[in-house]
Amino acid sequence: MSIQEGAKYLEKPMRGRGILLGGVPGVPPANVMVLGAGIVGTNAAKVAAGLGSNVVLMDVNLERMRYLDDVMPRMCLLFSAIRTR
Repeated sequence: MSIQEGAKYLEKPMRGRGILLGGVPGVPPANVMVLGAGIVGTNAAKVAAGLGSNVVLMDVNLERMRYLDDVMPRMCLLFSAIRTR
């Protein structure tokens, strides 16, 4: 639902930028970044990719990222290191 809500607020009538997640012929698809590759984040990324968006998925769990790279090769996966002082 989060991806659908985000898509709604990108529409011009909602004072968005007028971007379609999947794009149309001659117009590139939207870029979507999902923070967290748990159950909810993975499903949000699948929905966004299914709508035709360019998806970047970020997480701090390298093992999870390797798994997702295997099952969802079309997605851009970024490992985010935890930084402590």
